[in-house]
Amino acid sequence: WHDLGRSRGERDVLPGLALAHRSLGEFDVSIAEWRQFLESARAGQDLPAEAMGLAQLADTYQQMDDPEQQIETLLEALRLSARRQGRMEGNLLDRIASVYMRLHEYPTALDYLHRWEAIERSQGQVSPAVLEEIGEVYDAMGDHSKALDYYRDALPKRKFPLYHANNLFRIGEINASLSNYTSALESMKEAVEIYLAYPNPGVATGPLVSIARIYLKMGDRPTALEYLRRAKAIAEGVRDPTMAGLLSDLAEAWLESGEQEEARSCYQAALELKGPTIGPMSDVEWYAGLARVERDLGELGKA
Repeated sequence: WHDLGRSRGERDVLPGLALAHRSLGEFDVSIAEWRQFLESARAGQDLPAEAMGLAQLADTYQQMDDPEQQIETLLEALRLSARRQGRMEGNLLDRIASVYMRLHEYPTALDYLHRWEAIERSQGQVSPAVLEEIGEVYDAMGDHSKALDYYRDALPKRKFPLYHANNLFRIGEINASLSNYTSALESMKEAVEIYLAYPNPGVATGPLVSIARIYLKMGDRPTALEYLRRAKAIAEGVRDPTMAGLLSDLAEAWLESGEQEEARSCYQAALELKGPTIGPMSDVEWYAGLARVERDLGELGKA
């Protein structure tokens, strides 16, 4: 990058240098380079370049886990977008809302999302993404009825099958939290059929476990066990390290249903299958779960 800068000019290579230093974890150097790039962009009144630099600087603060500086930078970018007749404004409002969501400052997040919604409604079309994100915030705030309204409003706008299924499943989860089990099962089962048609059927494992748990709450243990067996068959067939966490969840669901042998099998499979991306705390939790099962089965030595 430095060699290229000598031939093309420093400003042209500053973004590449900043990204390279960020990828190495050299955040202070990266920030200095983004600020140098921003000074150059402002001197040349290059608004698109300035907007790009601010967005990348905000990403750097996010990687540093510095939400205050991230918000300050995004707000600066938002003021810039107003000078550009609102272009990029919706994306920036969304990103600011996401930071406040992570901070659990839900009313503030909601304010920014509603501003995004108002912009899109003024343009005659509201994207499903903004509706679902507003629904997510209302759900986190405990206003489940309002959350359902937004998720349902987004549903017909979702054309890609996997996103449509994700929306259906969230509607099911919210209904389940309200003890509307019949409605929850209807949405979740529809989502599962879409997941099973996906090239990686492993995405259906978690939803199948959720359906089983609803049947357990309804007192229908035979149907719950049927769904748990379907989930286990898929998880074992996929044989991918990403399935380890789902197998652990499946083990817990088997325990809830009183099937300790099945729980032991799933904990063992999770430990065998886990890849390097699974953290050590998962190992601790899964070994602890397996130990509890062995103890309850009378295998004290193994426990």
